[in-house]
Amino acid sequence: SYTLDGAAQNPGDYTGASSGVLTINPGQSTVQLDLPVVDDNLVENTETITITLANTSLPYGISFTELQKTLEIIDNDAASISISNAAVVEGDESDTYLIFDVKLTGANVQDAFTLPFTITEGTATVNLDYEVPASTTLYFNGPADRSKQIQILVKGDLIIEKDETLN
Repeated sequence: SYTLDGAAQNPGDYTGASSGVLTINPGQSTVQLDLPVVDDNLVENTETITITLANTSLPYGISFTELQKTLEIIDNDAASISISNAAVVEGDESDTYLIFDVKLTGANVQDAFTLPFTITEGTATVNLDYEVPASTTLYFNGPADRSKQIQILVKGDLIIEKDETLN
């Protein structure tokens, strides 16, 4: 007899009986257990199924070489993140925001995740021309959360200067 356990969910990640009896008939040396994998269009980590075999009455002195085996379901779905270019006209004495749109495209992502980012000086100077946001992490909260913004405060001034950049 066998039982299945592990991080992979039945149903959801695979289908098939979670426990049962496997029989090797006379003249055979193997038996096959079919566990169809569900193609779910969901980005997720590799998940495991552990099969545990148990039988106290194997005939002819036959013994198991392994009572437990772990199988992996490797995900075939993919997603990507894109960040838009952004430009803004610096105000004379008023501040404005430079806004970068961050989009998650492709398959849905199963779990929440964070995306840290950094802002570095190009020709613009931090704290003089712009301020780094208080949080430099974006939080994506599961399948429905696909769009975020990075907002950089651009400080207005009355100085005549060339266009400035940041990275």
